[in-house]
Amino acid sequence: MVRTHVGEPLVGVHLYTVLSYEKFQQPGRRALVEDLIALNVDFVILDEVQFVKQRDKNVSIRRQAIHALLSELEERNSDLHVLGMSATPVINTLIEARKLVEIVTGRTFADLSTQATVNNALAMHRTLKIHGLRYRPHYEIETTTDTPSAVRNDLVDDLRAGEGVLHLEQALLSPKLDLVRQEIRPGTLIYTHYVDRMVHPVRSFVERMGYRTGLYTGEDKTGLEYFLTGRVDVLIGSKPVGTGLDGLQTRCDRIVMLSLPWTSAEYEQILGRVRRQGSAFGSVRVVVPQVTLEHEGDVWSWDLRRMDTIRFKRTLSDCALDGNIPEVVRISPKELHDRGRKALEAWIKRVREGEAAIGVERPRLRIPLPPALKERLVVKRGDFATLNNRWTSSNSETIHTRLKDDPAEWYLYHTLYREAREGWSEVPALRIAEDLKARADLRVGDFGAGECLLRDALPNHDVVSLDHVAIDDDAIACDMASTPLKDGELGAAVFQPLPHG
Repeated sequence: MVRTHVGEPLVGVHLYTVLSYEKFQQPGRRALVEDLIALNVDFVILDEVQFVKQRDKNVSIRRQAIHALLSELEERNSDLHVLGMSATPVINTLIEARKLVEIVTGRTFADLSTQATVNNALAMHRTLKIHGLRYRPHYEIETTTDTPSAVRNDLVDDLRAGEGVLHLEQALLSPKLDLVRQEIRPGTLIYTHYVDRMVHPVRSFVERMGYRTGLYTGEDKTGLEYFLTGRVDVLIGSKPVGTGLDGLQTRCDRIVMLSLPWTSAEYEQILGRVRRQGSAFGSVRVVVPQVTLEHEGDVWSWDLRRMDTIRFKRTLSDCALDGNIPEVVRISPKELHDRGRKALEAWIKRVREGEAAIGVERPRLRIPLPPALKERLVVKRGDFATLNNRWTSSNSETIHTRLKDDPAEWYLYHTLYREAREGWSEVPALRIAEDLKARADLRVGDFGAGECLLRDALPNHDVVSLDHVAIDDDAIACDMASTPLKDGELGAAVFQPLPHG
């Protein structure tokens, strides 16, 4: 709230200036601060004040500018009032809460220790109670949470193929989309904490279902208006959905959480965008798909571990805000990832030892696979399109390691490839063979030979067949990026692209 005097005082007239936080991190921020100082400001409201929080010793440009503004305003007006509003003053550390109290009060609270202990959290709670108030509205809107699950032991190799939390989330995305297919309808918000190779696959999946989609991410927020006005059916959002967003409650009554946030505070913020005053619905449905690996009752699940970090409401944050004693210590994403990977390896070891102990007989692999075995593998590994996408999105070394450890996927792929090409007017290997028939003088390297169709179509040629798995003794099994061939050994090289079925 700004009261300004231009010439004679404007008695009883209040002028307001509304600014976004981004204004305070742009090159002209100092001039902006000076313009505001020149006004006779008596009331400053910092909505969503966590946007000027400080998580550690590093101070953002935005916070520096706002702190300078408030300090100089107070020098001019000892009766300055500052109101900071936030549903989440503590998300990660107690430093956040202390720094927010300091910027609102204009006083230092160096005596408040920010080490993550119960006593320090309770001391922070007392400080927040003295200098503020906690209001949690009671909504009549019913919230139901559903956790559809599926056992997908076929994902073991994919989960192990990369490192980091993002890789795990990406590997689990496709099966989770299959789980929530029946839950997606107009008025649905689909949330993913991670964006890279997450948002666009989700968008493609939903649009293949026939729905119009819009985005609300850090880079693209164009979908919100279209969603609220009904011009798109489904809104796909990431972290920005959780704060400073109003209006979803008039259009949305269903949230699909494909990739969960990391704290209960963030989780509640996302729900709060829909479960709030002005809702056009009597209930809100939250869907959290969960993929598990299971063998004789022994279960591993990244999603269950992630959900557990949300379900424990009495965290350090709740202690600082509401005085609740934490039951568990908050776990970092890296630590959860490391524990999850160790648990996955332990699960694999137990399963393999169990198979060895009971003498599991593995069926002989051939092309085409026996129908019963093919159907079982399709359930575990996926259909032709799924395998195709998996192979094209992985590097050669990753594919080779996976197929070497478990060649069943390779045999399944080529069984399905054989079925698919029955309806083709032209088979690539046979078409290439026609071009090479007149060049029997060339030694031909067939990379990704599969069933060796090229070799069989050129009986009078010297064809070297290479693939991750060798179909017979005349083919070479190797990583396509590291073959035993020498430079200049071939007269022609054939790389057959993976077909798109």
